[in-house]
Amino acid sequence: MNIADFMTSAQTVNATASNLLKKDSPTDSADVVKQVNAVVNSYNAMAAQAKNSSSYMNSAIMKRITNSLNAQQLEQLGIQKGANGQLHLDQAKLGRNLNERFDQTTKALTSTVQTIKKETGRIDDLPASAMLSKSMNKLQLLRGLYNSGSGTSLFSSTSGTPGLLINTRY
Repeated sequence: MNIADFMTSAQTVNATASNLLKKDSPTDSADVVKQVNAVVNSYNAMAAQAKNSSSYMNSAIMKRITNSLNAQQLEQLGIQKGANGQLHLDQAKLGRNLNERFDQTTKALTSTVQTIKKETGRIDDLPASAMLSKSMNKLQLLRGLYNSGSGTSLFSSTSGTPGLLINTRY
């Protein structure tokens, strides 16, 4: 698991959300439930990738996506946020809400899916350094300093005191 896998899963969420937002999307409640389930499943795959990459990926990225979701709209859609970052869809509740309050439910659905699409779309625009956790950014900085010099020392000293040696080559 790595950041590239996370980015791929975010692109999948974005594409799945885009499919649901198409103008020719179904108005049959069973088809809508099926498509919402696909969005939730792809979102959960992305959340799992983020969790598996947590030792080196910036956790604020997934938190931003999760926090952008409106709890009231999720509830109206029969979706609950789990403690592990996963979304849980109550398909029966969504189907009931679509049958009883189609316009209100599809409005909440459209807003929620647009938010997911917007937030996952932003990931592609992030610089690589923003994807890394703080500790990984520090390691990248040290590696850059090491590679920019003679390859043996991070710090040089004119007083003859040796610099800090880091050997990242095998």
